[in-house]
Amino acid sequence: MSQTFIAAYDGSAASRAAVAFAVELAAEQDAEVVAAHVYPALKPIGLRRNVLDQEMQTSLHDSGRAVLEGLDVDGVSRRVLLAGNPAQALHDLAEDEHASLIAVGVTHRRHVGRVAPGSVGSNLLHGAPCPVLVVPAGREPGPVHTIVVAYDEGVQSRSALERAVELARRHDARLIVVAAYEPEVYAGPAMIAASDLDQLLRGELRTRVQADVEALSGVAIETRVVPGPAAEVIAEQADGADLIVIGSRGYGPQHSVLVGGVSRKLVDNAPCPVLVVPRVPEPAADKVVATGAAGATAQPA
Repeated sequence: MSQTFIAAYDGSAASRAAVAFAVELAAEQDAEVVAAHVYPALKPIGLRRNVLDQEMQTSLHDSGRAVLEGLDVDGVSRRVLLAGNPAQALHDLAEDEHASLIAVGVTHRRHVGRVAPGSVGSNLLHGAPCPVLVVPAGREPGPVHTIVVAYDEGVQSRSALERAVELARRHDARLIVVAAYEPEVYAGPAMIAASDLDQLLRGELRTRVQADVEALSGVAIETRVVPGPAAEVIAEQADGADLIVIGSRGYGPQHSVLVGGVSRKLVDNAPCPVLVVPRVPEPAADKVVATGAAGATAQPA
C-alpha cells in the first residue's frame, strides 16, 4: 500500500459513513484505511492518579475499544485506539502515518450547519496536515460518478482542480468545474444594459476558465460559470453530485488545511461529501497586500 487514509470513528452513523467512503476511495487509490477512535484522557491531579481516576480511565479505554471493534465496514486495514483530544490525536496520527487523507463524519444540523465550532471536524479543518474529507451522515454507499470542483482562477483552486482531475480519472467520473462570480454594477457614462454587461463578464470568465482546464485531458470536463455567492452557487450546482473538491484558504502553514469563509459555508451546507485540499505555496506576487492612499491595508477575504 502506498497511501494511508485515516477515518475517524466514534460509533455514530456519520462516522461510519466516513469510514465507508474512505474505503471506497482507497480501493481506487492503492491506499489502506486506518480506522481511529479517540477516547478522553483524564488529566492526573497532583503527582499521581488516584484509584478512582485509574478505574475511570480503564473504563473509557475499554469502551473505546468496544466501539472500534464494533465497526462493521469491510476493507479497514487497521484499527487504532488513541487517548486525548480527538482533533489533536487525529492530527498527530496523520503526521506519524504520513497520511494522504483524514475522513470525518458530520451530522446535519438544520439551520446551524453541519460542522459545529469546536468540534473534531471543525478543528481538523483548521490545520490538518493533509486533505480532509467531510462526510454527511446521510451519505449512501456507491461509486463516485460526478465530482464538482470550485474554481476561482487562484493558486489554491488550481490545486483543487488538479486533485479533482486525478480523482475523476481514477473513478472514471464526470467532472464539473464551477466558477461563481458576483455580477458587477456598471455606473459609467456609456449606456449599456445590465444584462449585456453580465453576459460579457460571464463570457470572459468562461473563456479564461476553459483555457485553464484545456490542458487537463483524459476526463470529461464540464464548465459552469454562474452568478451569485460562491458557496451557495457551488452547493446548488453540486445537487446530485457525489463529491465536491475545494481548495484551502487562509494564510497559515503551507500544506495544511485552513478553511476560509467560502469553504466553511460549503462544508456546512453541501449536499454531498466535501474534500478540502491543503494550501500550496503561492507566488510572492499573489501575496502582495494593497495599500490605499490613506495607508489603509486591504485584508484578504
